[in-house]
Amino acid sequence: VQDIEDLCKERQLKTVEAVVSDLGPINKPEADKCDAVVTPILDKLWSGKLKGDGLDMVGQLKALRQDLFDFVEKQNCNPILVRLAWHDSGTFDKDRTEWPDMGGANGSIIY
Repeated sequence: VQDIEDLCKERQLKTVEAVVSDLGPINKPEADKCDAVVTPILDKLWSGKLKGDGLDMVGQLKALRQDLFDFVEKQNCNPILVRLAWHDSGTFDKDRTEWPDMGGANGSIIY
């Protein structure tokens, strides 16, 4: 499903017919099956409704958290995030006593 969503975004496909024709020649029963899968994806992408609409603040944050986890997994960002966290923790200064002046792994790194 994510691949279809990416294809629709990338090629600006806004109708089921456009998606089916872009996928290449398929028979009629297969095209009918595509309609059930592709229509919700197109509605989500092009209807103008934002993800999380109708959810309370906690629901929106949970949806955002899941989107971030999915993005990190899909883009294979884990190694760079570990490196960023390592360098962020390297800003710690034991001689300073006030937080956040003492640094550490608190998101204080500027990249």
